[in-house]
Amino acid sequence: MNKEKWFWGCALAAGSFALWQYATMGMIIERNKLSFLLDKPIAHRGLWGEEIPENSLAAFQNALNAGLTSELDVQWSKDHVLMVFHDHNLERMTGQKGCINDYTANQLQQMSLKHTAETIPTLSQVLSLVDGAGGLLIELKTNPHIEAMAAALDKILADYHGDVAIQSFDPRAVAYFARHSPQIVRGILSGNLADTQLPPYQRIMMSNLWFNHWVQPHFVAYEARCLPKSIVSYLKKQGLPILGWTITNEQQWCQALLYCTNIIAEGEVLVDFTKKC
Repeated sequence: MNKEKWFWGCALAAGSFALWQYATMGMIIERNKLSFLLDKPIAHRGLWGEEIPENSLAAFQNALNAGLTSELDVQWSKDHVLMVFHDHNLERMTGQKGCINDYTANQLQQMSLKHTAETIPTLSQVLSLVDGAGGLLIELKTNPHIEAMAAALDKILADYHGDVAIQSFDPRAVAYFARHSPQIVRGILSGNLADTQLPPYQRIMMSNLWFNHWVQPHFVAYEARCLPKSIVSYLKKQGLPILGWTITNEQQWCQALLYCTNIIAEGEVLVDFTKKC
């Protein structure tokens, strides 16, 4: 009887491990297709500073001049134009009340970013600026219409020729590209997720990358301060690139590179890197 229990216990453990592997594995592709994400640190919301606001055309031009790939955020305006802006609320960056989807693209493009001459750009403006001369990592911000927004992004990227990747915390967005445009480099974003309003079970599933079998990511972008984490270490060992976010100082940089393939960084530490190079 003990041998039988032992046998079934081992079988259950082996089956659980196989299921875990299936649930969490991504899609490993040739490194040269990902070089724009791996060879140098990625500029979080462009290369910005005191006089150059984040997610602005000037920040993306600055990153381009430094030879860095830019990470940026996209969400919909009221009239369904993809705008480059991080916060759902406009106040921190523009001083305006309300959310980005309360205004049309034309209205948003009139809003000054941090009292500078820079205004909220459309994604099309950013693509025209970069025009294949540098890499772009585009994050789709979660919203109730995420798949429709993914379809709109897919349509815009169909006419773009350059190094570009998409990522999202929302697995539905990444799964859209896996189904409809598998040639576009895609990644899943994750981390502790403690500051989200997700139900506990969903937070556990997402932080442990249980949707990977569905979205088949080419890379994982994980919150660096939550590392090391066993699932992330396992995926890195299997060859899936890991991007650590968001690095703001040298200590975080050194720590993150123990567990990550590359980093997404901002602030003085990134400026210092460009000066050294």
